[in-house]
This record gives sequence, structure tokens and C-alpha cells, in this order.
Amino acid sequence: MTLNQMLEQRVETRSAKILKLIDELKRFTYDVVTEFQGPLAHLLNFSVMLANHLAAQHPEMQRSTDHIGHSRQCMHLLTIALLHYARESTSDGSDAARCLLKT
Repeated sequence: MTLNQMLEQRVETRSAKILKLIDELKRFTYDVVTEFQGPLAHLLNFSVMLANHLAAQHPEMQRSTDHIGHSRQCMHLLTIALLHYARESTSDGSDAARCLLKT
């Protein structure tokens, strides 16, 4: 086996490992996103109920409940961007930035 053949084989082996790791990372990302969706929905419901309850009695608390809702919305958008990344990214990851910027 020539030196070039040995090097090509090493490159192929490493490339296969990298592709496997990328696939595992995509699966992990998808799993994390789906696990976050339930708690984020609960946060939304809680912040709406809290805002409705406190708005009439404590108007000064409206800012805090708005902040909870806004933070939850930002987290939701981040999870959507991660989900797009996990579904749409190519094996070399070159369009990761595009996926994150879509949302």
C-alpha cells in the first residue's frame, strides 16, 4: 500500500467518524428541542394566567409577567431554529448559520 493510499484511507475513516458524530449531534439537538417544547408551553400558560390574575390587582407586576412571556417567546424561537438546524443542515454544517437566521 502506497503512502497516498494509506493517507486516503485515513481521511475516509476520519470523515466517516465525523459524519457519524454530526448525525448523533443532529439527533441530540432534535431530542433536546422536543423535550423543551412541553415546559415552554407550560411557561406560556403560566405567564398568561399570572398576567391575567395580577394585572387587575397589581399593575406594577405587569412588566414582570411581560418579561416572562417575552423570555419564553425568545426560547421558543431558539428551539425552532435548533430544530431547523437539526433537520436541514448538510453533513458539512455549511448552512447552519442560514438555518439559525431563518427564524
